[in-house]
Amino acid sequence: MPFGSIFSKLEYIDLVTADEVHVRLKNNFISRLAFKVLGLPHMGLRLRARKITKNFINCQRMLDAGCGTGIYSFSFAKRVREINAVDISQEKINHANQISIFSNIKFNRGDITKLSFPNNHFDTIICSDVIEHIKEDKKAFSELSRVLKPKGRLLLTIPSNSENNRKTYKKYGHERAGYTKEDIFLLAKQNSLVVEKAEGYSSNLTEKLSSLNYRTLSNKPLLAIIFYPLYLLSIISDSLFKNNYSGYFFLIRKI
Repeated sequence: MPFGSIFSKLEYIDLVTADEVHVRLKNNFISRLAFKVLGLPHMGLRLRARKITKNFINCQRMLDAGCGTGIYSFSFAKRVREINAVDISQEKINHANQISIFSNIKFNRGDITKLSFPNNHFDTIICSDVIEHIKEDKKAFSELSRVLKPKGRLLLTIPSNSENNRKTYKKYGHERAGYTKEDIFLLAKQNSLVVEKAEGYSSNLTEKLSSLNYRTLSNKPLLAIIFYPLYLLSIISDSLFKNNYSGYFFLIRKI
């Protein structure tokens, strides 16, 4: 299950939600089993991860740009020879290093507006819900392009410039509400990149289902019962209502 095989092996899990709520869990037999069966029961993250995982291919070098506590790095560690993971938060980097069980991942504090890597270095870059936090987002996009190899792939998720995001973005520490598809197509063109795939996720109905999922996080028995029905409904909702998405996924390739 998504992320479950990773989390079930850890002694403890320490996650931070988008609105900076800390969730710490010490693993026991029951929680390890729950992770194996359910995976990570966070709908928003799972919807983004579903897009990224579906479009990920094995590679030699990967950059996890804005890695947080390293979920994507851990998940793809067996499919990549070398992973560099950077985040602006030293606290999150320290935590990732403490719980890491993989020798091929290097976690370091880093600013993606001024990356320390050479040009044309990575086959794949994952940048999931990061750009909206950065004031100099155009500079960050330029840096991601610089360190990506020709024909390399950037897997990007961002919030859309939706009505709901315009109301709530400051709550989550975002510099802007979100982006339109046209914004990303233009940024790509300006940085020798081409968008190969652009997909929305999290429709208005899915947002309501996600809110219900979020409210049940502290009630583990209830969460175990309702998570998969909510998650499946969200996938169906996103396939039926193809507008007013709160997020976008882009597969972008360097020319």
